[in-house]
Amino acid sequence: MTVRFGYRGYRWGYLMLAGFVLASCATGDVDDATPCSSDTECAPGICDSLSGECVDRIDTNNLPDVPKVDAGLDEGGNDQVDLGDDADRSDMDAPVPCVPACAANEVCSMGACVSACDPACEEGATCTADGCQYPVCSAVGATCDPTTAVQGAFACSDIGDGTGICLDSCTEEFSASTCGAEFYCIDVGDTEPNLGCVPSLCDVDADCGTDTCLNLDNGFGLCLPAGAKAAGAVCDASLSECGQGLYCRRNTAGANPGVCTKLCDPFTVGSCGAGSFCGSFVTQREGLCSTNQSVSGTDAFDLCSPAGSWCADHIQCLAFSTFDGCISYCRPGTSDCDSALLDGSPSVCNNYLYPGIRTQGACLPECDPLEADPCGPGAVCVDSGPDAGICRTTCTAATRVADCCNNATTCNFQCVNGLCE
Repeated sequence: MTVRFGYRGYRWGYLMLAGFVLASCATGDVDDATPCSSDTECAPGICDSLSGECVDRIDTNNLPDVPKVDAGLDEGGNDQVDLGDDADRSDMDAPVPCVPACAANEVCSMGACVSACDPACEEGATCTADGCQYPVCSAVGATCDPTTAVQGAFACSDIGDGTGICLDSCTEEFSASTCGAEFYCIDVGDTEPNLGCVPSLCDVDADCGTDTCLNLDNGFGLCLPAGAKAAGAVCDASLSECGQGLYCRRNTAGANPGVCTKLCDPFTVGSCGAGSFCGSFVTQREGLCSTNQSVSGTDAFDLCSPAGSWCADHIQCLAFSTFDGCISYCRPGTSDCDSALLDGSPSVCNNYLYPGIRTQGACLPECDPLEADPCGPGAVCVDSGPDAGICRTTCTAATRVADCCNNATTCNFQCVNGLCE
């Protein structure tokens, strides 16, 4: 018959058994007891370290099975564990199967079916035995798996927690590119470039909390971190030190230190207040207030001085070969050039003056494409609308730098269809 004890009962039973064996050797056979100092003197028995006498060795292989507290606590009872040398422990390591088998979105754990998705999947994902699975992008705003960055005509942007959001792909980074209104082409890749159309974050500073809204073209706004420095304070342009609505204007050499300066809308007259004009474009839609004003001309096409100063909002004094003149900046398709008249003749917004930038130009005299040579050497009059044209610089691929950049060290213009842009 198998004897069963509780764990504590087993320990006391074992000590009582050992005590009985020792007592029988020490009393019943006291005359025959043999003194010892090591086990070798008592073989096949052992030398008791307390009495210094030889006693019988206990065969642990013949001890009874004893209980062990059940780690699973599934039945409130105890499992029997064989402590002898012949114990078979293979059943302790074997996995416990699930009966019946688990569903397609479950896994078997300790004999129980549990969800394969913990935490639960985000909306748009399906839970499978391999975890949350997302469908391939088919619409902007849908949830996607960011481990596959490019998904057809979409870019999957990682938004954290292993999930992504589908965006339209685009081709020209940090521009309106092929994006819709109020979107901008930004690299949303994690480990490699992945251009996607990101929605606007703001229109005004209040949309950014305590940060600054920087407006770009295409109706897109970007929230920039703001610091605590006031207007006029010295700043580091590489840090976010200026307060909300301010921007760190670099020094005349285009380096640090800078000065915290108020941002303004160049195309809204008077946005900087009396005695200051909005110029020094930061983006195509946003400039910095300046008190560096022309001492002579104030309107478009006026003579002015010194070069680089501001004649008025979005009108800068630019140097030409024989004179300095006030030139108005403009946005194509707007009325920015309506008041820019040269001897009473209207001007047109030429947006091929800056390499790669089509959203901003300068108000220049219009040309007539039907005239023989209205733009002079190295240029051609290109039709830009009803009864108007703009002068474009001509080029060849082989002479692009000389034609488009006057042999400048850095030339960002490209020669496209024989014209610089």
